[in-house]
Amino acid sequence: MLLVINIVFWLIVFISLFRILRTFLARPRTVRNIRKVCEKMGYKCEITRSPFASFFTTSENPDIFIKTPEKDYYVRIISAWGRRHFYFAGPYYCTHLKKAPVLMVGSKRAMRAGTANQDYVNFDEKFRMYPEPKLPKNARENVGYIMLFNPAPAEIHVAEGRRSEVVDSGGKIGQFSIYDRKQFCNMLEYGEVKRTFRFGE
Repeated sequence: MLLVINIVFWLIVFISLFRILRTFLARPRTVRNIRKVCEKMGYKCEITRSPFASFFTTSENPDIFIKTPEKDYYVRIISAWGRRHFYFAGPYYCTHLKKAPVLMVGSKRAMRAGTANQDYVNFDEKFRMYPEPKLPKNARENVGYIMLFNPAPAEIHVAEGRRSEVVDSGGKIGQFSIYDRKQFCNMLEYGEVKRTFRFGE
């Protein structure tokens, strides 16, 4: 019996470590893919923060800033540990709780009460707060705001009142367009499209 317990324990540890390692390794691969597309298209790509920084904190500055002939792109990378479900009330308030459509109604009140994390540290299981974006000085007027989920989440829900609806890759949360790695690279290379895609599609 003890042997079985030990095997199960170490199997759980191994699976957890494998998921963490896979998540970390996905980040530099994503940055390389974006750079490769930008080089191919002749876009200017600035990696303004460490590829791993967004695992721990979210900044008002972009993680990646891209300049194309038509517009600039402010890219905020969101870490999706373990293919989670995200519940948003607007682009700045987020939770992973299952009853989020109800809870997120009071997200701003929760923030004022101090239950939301006001340091933008991404370990809070109840609520996350994301800062309003701050553009670089060389940004033009035409800017596209991107939330890049990496790795891709299971689903993203946007709370409206006491209901929520699923938003897919290519959809919108406030002024932000949301993408996974594949669809964001496709958008940079082939242009914006009006349809959305399931995450990982």
